[in-house]
Amino acid sequence: MVARITRDDTGAVLATIVNYACHPTTLAWDNDRLSPDYVGAMRALVEAHTGGAPCVFLQGASGELAPADQYTGDREIADAGGRYLGYAAITALESMLPPKRGLGFEGVVESGAPLAVWRQRTFEPSTVITAERFDVPLLLRPELPTVAEFERDYAAAEDRTIKERFRRKLFNRRELGDGPTVPVAANVWRIGDMVLVGQPCEAYSDFQIQLRKAFPRASLFVMNLVNGTLGYLPPTARYGDDIYQVWQTPFAPGCLETMTHHCTEQVGKALGDGAA
Repeated sequence: MVARITRDDTGAVLATIVNYACHPTTLAWDNDRLSPDYVGAMRALVEAHTGGAPCVFLQGASGELAPADQYTGDREIADAGGRYLGYAAITALESMLPPKRGLGFEGVVESGAPLAVWRQRTFEPSTVITAERFDVPLLLRPELPTVAEFERDYAAAEDRTIKERFRRKLFNRRELGDGPTVPVAANVWRIGDMVLVGQPCEAYSDFQIQLRKAFPRASLFVMNLVNGTLGYLPPTARYGDDIYQVWQTPFAPGCLETMTHHCTEQVGKALGDGAA
């Protein structure tokens, strides 16, 4: 998803928003520099195209999504992925009509076939702005060790890789507490006919697929890792798979579906004037 922010009717671009679902994991252990990964080249390309206007990147629901060519030390591979995304964003920007302009149906002209005629028309965009922060109750896995148990395992681990895994689990368990459920804060913002949905987990892409399917006419931006990080949200059907996302997550099966349900309800409320 791509959005632009313009100044009044002049069309001058103040900022561009690019929402894309993909882990920035092109670069790995062979890279010895701090890097924005593919996001950096994308941002530079879009900003050059828009006269230097800032480009804001929003990470989408990318729990199972990563670059096709990744875990490398070759920074050109990361930049190539960024250019691929950047040119796609520029294509979307070029397809947009000027501010406050839309296509309207003017009628049919009879020719060898009936020809539908559409012309640009002015319209007043929505100025509705709302923000809603709400808690989604998510069930934790019953076999999840307590904070004290994770602290013990972390202290005892000697292998660097295993110790890092325990460190991450300990961090998450401290954030979640030792109870059977946890209220996870999610957000829905509406700006005109654009809606942004954000939550702190690493949801699988089904999260954004289902939200956009529910509101096909809305410009819906979906974000992972908003105001924190708590763990993966795989679909229930994936919990039988021997994969990292299932090992890592503290959440019980059904939590992705619960998060999707609550966020769908809130987006529906935000679009209560029929814009969906």
